[in-house]
Amino acid sequence: MIIILDNSAKLKPATARRLKEDISRRVTPVNVRVASHHIEVSVVGGVDLSSLIDYLESTVGKVLLVTTSRSMVTSRDEALERYAGFVLEERFWEAHEVLEGVWRTSRNEVERSWLKMLIKVAALMAKVQEGGFDTAMEMASRLGGALGSCVKEAVMSAWEGRYAGLKVLECVGMEGYLRVSS
Repeated sequence: MIIILDNSAKLKPATARRLKEDISRRVTPVNVRVASHHIEVSVVGGVDLSSLIDYLESTVGKVLLVTTSRSMVTSRDEALERYAGFVLEERFWEAHEVLEGVWRTSRNEVERSWLKMLIKVAALMAKVQEGGFDTAMEMASRLGGALGSCVKEAVMSAWEGRYAGLKVLECVGMEGYLRVSS
């Protein structure tokens, strides 16, 4: 289960580990990711949701969304659209998860390689949100070339508490997935 809270306090990813320690006193296992406009608290296993929400709202911020299921998709195109949407919302953990099934079932090696890269980029952005700046920068370096340099810029933005979703889509060449609502 992922609980998404408002980050009106403008906390930065450097605070994620302290938040995780504080919340872990109430419920375990837990993971915390801090984005520019929201904070994600992932909880596995049975939990008294009402008590947890009360605690989080009194100590962290207003609950915006609770999601209890993995992102199920029916097609590659749907997965890519959802990936782009999650990236734009800086919900990088969910972005990485939405592509895993498509990657596992793809028989095309070029497509598998591309999907694996997208998953890695989302995973390393989730890592920076968890307070793992050095790990995220190492992972970005392993991407190499222009992609690695671009993703490092996104990591820096996220670490400094600035919005990084659009930069990530630009890095992976998915600007075409931006939609203008009518």
